[in-house]
Amino acid sequence: MTGVAAFLGLLLAGIMTRALLAPIRNLRRASLAVKAGDLTQRIEIKGHDELADLSDTFNDMVEKLRQK
Repeated sequence: MTGVAAFLGLLLAGIMTRALLAPIRNLRRASLAVKAGDLTQRIEIKGHDELADLSDTFNDMVEKLRQK
């Protein structure tokens, strides 16, 4: 029983970690592309958390860079 509970706990932790890292990786990828001069980057916003706020700010920043 303890083994099953430990396995399920590790599985849940893995799923949650993956869900958290995906938006961070997308933001990093888009930031590196902008650094290289690609101002066509836009991050799809999913959710209403701090990462969504950061992604929205990134999109606004890139739009302002495009306008200049």
